[in-house]
Amino acid sequence: LMSRRRRIVGSFSYFLRERLFCHANLLSDSVLSWETVEPQIARFFGDHTFSDLKIPLVVSAIDLKRGKGVLLDEGKLSDSMKASIAFPGLLPPVSMGTMELVSSTIYCELPLDCITKKDKPVLTIDLPNPFSGSNPQSLLEIVSIVDDIRSRAIKEKLLIKTDYLYRLEGMKKFRWGDYHQIPEIVTYARNETDKLLKTVPLP
Repeated sequence: LMSRRRRIVGSFSYFLRERLFCHANLLSDSVLSWETVEPQIARFFGDHTFSDLKIPLVVSAIDLKRGKGVLLDEGKLSDSMKASIAFPGLLPPVSMGTMELVSSTIYCELPLDCITKKDKPVLTIDLPNPFSGSNPQSLLEIVSIVDDIRSRAIKEKLLIKTDYLYRLEGMKKFRWGDYHQIPEIVTYARNETDKLLKTVPLP
């Protein structure tokens, strides 16, 4: 049987659901509080705003009140970064104006649903994830596999909106929980990108 550690590393959905179903008070809004990560966010971003950036940046999130994805491009960077990592159930939603924001990653890692004609041409770099499906041994594994299938289907549908799609296929060897391999992941991604730029025509 697949070990607990391998299931967690193989599926972010499994990790969240295990924490929520097995270790959390389901009446609370999250497993962790912002006190856990806010000091690090403040250290990285301080009081900087989007207007301080030399390269334009847009951050994707989901507004729970409106039930749709949004793109954030103004205000304090720290607030938008919090919204981008507010994984549902793991960290509390982030209030910004009239919005209650959570990370869009669980829904789909490519926020192309907010793209309009005025944003074209759209160039997308996709980091494919290995499919974590196997013979499920528990309720959590079954639900997590369904989550993965749904997310993949949504992503493929949204990729129709992109004008230029480049996939770093070699990144499939890494999984979301391989934090101890971050230096290797960064180096590998750079090498994959260099090869891509030499063989695929860019717009």
